[in-house]
Amino acid sequence: MRSPSRRISATALASLLWLGAGLQEGSDDAQPPPIVFSPPRALDGALERVAVDDLACAACHVAIADEWSRSLHAYAFEDPVYQKEIRRKRRRASCLGCHVPVPLHAPAEGATPRARPAPREDTSEDPHRFGVSCSSCHLGAQGKILGPFGAPTDAHVSERHPSFVGTGSNALCLACHSTTIGPVIGIGKDFEQAGRSERCIDCHMQPLERPLATSPASEAGGPSPPARAGRSHFLQGPRDPAFLAQAFVVEEVRHADGELLVRIGNRAGHRVPGLTLRTLELRLEGGEEGPASRRRIDHEAWLPVGGSFVLRTRGTDRARLVGHHTAPGAPAPVRFLDLELR
Repeated sequence: MRSPSRRISATALASLLWLGAGLQEGSDDAQPPPIVFSPPRALDGALERVAVDDLACAACHVAIADEWSRSLHAYAFEDPVYQKEIRRKRRRASCLGCHVPVPLHAPAEGATPRARPAPREDTSEDPHRFGVSCSSCHLGAQGKILGPFGAPTDAHVSERHPSFVGTGSNALCLACHSTTIGPVIGIGKDFEQAGRSERCIDCHMQPLERPLATSPASEAGGPSPPARAGRSHFLQGPRDPAFLAQAFVVEEVRHADGELLVRIGNRAGHRVPGLTLRTLELRLEGGEEGPASRRRIDHEAWLPVGGSFVLRTRGTDRARLVGHHTAPGAPAPVRFLDLELR
């Protein structure tokens, strides 16, 4: 007979996890809280910030360009991990389409995002510098700029487009993130098949309110444009330990037959991990450690959407759940989870 689940106490990371105290398997009595967004962090100190001053859009969209400049989209081509991998490929063009894509909506009027877009042509001395750039997502036919709002501007024609409204935004992400090639796993397919009600941006793009652009008048000391609801273009991912921790939920903690058992589930809307070069290890510390007290998660032993596993240890009534992430290009594993359970 199963003993009742006991109370769970947690460290500061508890606020990032759904702790299912008292829940039994299959319970629908509670839902995990919304994603907690941490401040953007530098990308492992390995990359220099993109020079956004050379980007035409940055003249007016200062805040958005600054966020994007610290994201992996900005470094999609220059990332040393990508450069190392692509040197091994005979057909490099098959990778370039998503790392330096042409505008996904061009050229047809009202077009939906192109799946596996073609790569940009060499039209400048450094055509690949900006990776997944502003135009990759926002440039439409005839020079129109597409987004969640439509409004006349002095700089360009701005048009509201379905790719930036509601679940239509998923198609924009899935154009590239449903592709499985080389070390990349098409986790977008998992998301579609799972039929989740969330959008990709609900987890990866922090909601915020701010003026979307500046104007010559505001730069000269005039009134600022009104604040509007939008999303951060930093695009958080597993290189951020606090964000990665939220991919997992502690569904149950219980004691049975002298063992402490912890059930851990996948909270993400897709399998974990999404890259063959990424490895995660979760383990219980504080009791008798052994094969049952730890779990390695990688592309061969991945955790599916809604999947879960149980860790167990003996000789203690409390333990620490610790997670380490071996990221591609990182010099050492990074601890992303440290949680006290009892």
